[in-house]
Amino acid sequence: MAQFLLLNFFNNQLPGAGNSYSKYCAEYNSTTYDCAKQAGVYLVDWTMWWRDIFITLNWGIILVMMLAGVYLLINDLDQEERRGTLNFIRLSPQRSRSLLTGKLLGVPVLLYLAVGRSPPTSVCWNASRCAHRLYPELLPDAVCRLLLPL
Repeated sequence: MAQFLLLNFFNNQLPGAGNSYSKYCAEYNSTTYDCAKQAGVYLVDWTMWWRDIFITLNWGIILVMMLAGVYLLINDLDQEERRGTLNFIRLSPQRSRSLLTGKLLGVPVLLYLAVGRSPPTSVCWNASRCAHRLYPELLPDAVCRLLLPL
């Protein structure tokens, strides 16, 4: 859902009926400084558009992992403190390093799975833009079907 909203946000920044100026214009009309048209279609710098989506998605993933992961860990430690099981874990014969590693990997596991699902989408977005130029026989839809099974 977040990736759809991100794509919709960037799609609204493209030149269209409502706005004829955009930072994604490939060429500008020298008299009106509007986006240049060729055969009635705006000339758009798609490489820059896809790059901005990719950068925003990657920064968003990092931010979500850091904030949500810290929140989940703090929430889990608070729940164990309220239940009284935190002292029981501290007194167990396991090493503290293995306990900490288990907490760091186990608590936000659903977050890791959700983030693991999003890179294939960004790879699919990038592949759909450059696969046709690099490998004309490879259809971008086939790449997306391999990376994003339904």
